[in-house]
Amino acid sequence: MAIIDDASSIFQVNIHSGTGQAQAITFDGNSDLSPDLIWVKNRNEGNSHVFIDTVRGVTKTLQLDNNTLESTGTSYITAFGSDGFTVGTADNVNYNGSSLVSWNFKKQTGVFDIQTWTGTGSNRTIAHDLGVVPSLFIMKEKTGSVNDWTVYYGDETDALQFNESNATSDSATRFNDTKPTSSVFSLGTGSVGNRNNSTYVGYFFGNSSVSRAGLYYGAGNADGAIVHTGFKPAFLIVKNTAASSGWFIYDNKRNPSNPVTKDLSAQ
Repeated sequence: MAIIDDASSIFQVNIHSGTGQAQAITFDGNSDLSPDLIWVKNRNEGNSHVFIDTVRGVTKTLQLDNNTLESTGTSYITAFGSDGFTVGTADNVNYNGSSLVSWNFKKQTGVFDIQTWTGTGSNRTIAHDLGVVPSLFIMKEKTGSVNDWTVYYGDETDALQFNESNATSDSATRFNDTKPTSSVFSLGTGSVGNRNNSTYVGYFFGNSSVSRAGLYYGAGNADGAIVHTGFKPAFLIVKNTAASSGWFIYDNKRNPSNPVTKDLSAQ
C-alpha cells in the first residue's frame, strides 16, 4: 500500500466564485498541487459536471452526468497551473455569481492514474501505471458512439454507470470477468470500453494511506454503518449497488465539520 506523507500534494477540494470572466483559481492548501484531473461542478445551477485532464488535453471536456462524447472548446479550463488552474467563461466552470466546487487529482503511483486507449472489439488487456491493483476505475467512450460512464468497483463480473442511478448489472463483455492486476486491466468485447476504433479514457484509483474504495453494508439506523478508512476523508462518494439510487458526493470544503449534510449528485 502506498504511504503518502502529504495528501494535499495529490488531492485538494477547492471552492471558487464564478465571475463570467476568465480567472486563475489558486488552491487553498499548504502544498502546491498541479492537477492532472480537474472535476468541476456548479453548486447553484443545473450545469453538468465537467472532467478535464492533462492526458486528453486542456481543450477536451467530458460531462459526467450524461453519456455524451468528448467535446472540444476553449471556454472551460484554459490552463493547468502549478497550484491551481485557469477557467474560461463557460457557465459550468465560471457562471457569474455562482459558487463552484472542484475536486482536483494528481497522478501518483498507488493512488491515481489516467489512461487512454483505442477499442478493438476483442478480449484484451491494457497496461496501467497505477502500480497497485485498482480498487476502482471509471471509463468513458470519448470518441465513437454515445455510451455510459462505466464503473469497476471491485467485482469483475458487475459494473455501475456513473451517469445513471441503476443498480449493479452483470456482463462479461465489460471486464471479461477478469480482475485487474497491478499492471493491467481486462476488457471484453462490449462497446462500453472496447468498441472497435472508438477511443476511451480511464481514471484508476488505488487503496493507499490517503485513498480507499470498497463496499460496506448499510445498518438502516440513525447512526449508520461505521466504515473505517484509516484517515479522515476529504472527499466521499456513496452509491447503493443493490438498488436504483443516486451517487452522492461529499467533501470537506462544502462541509468542513460534522454533521455532513451537503451533498451533490453525479446525475
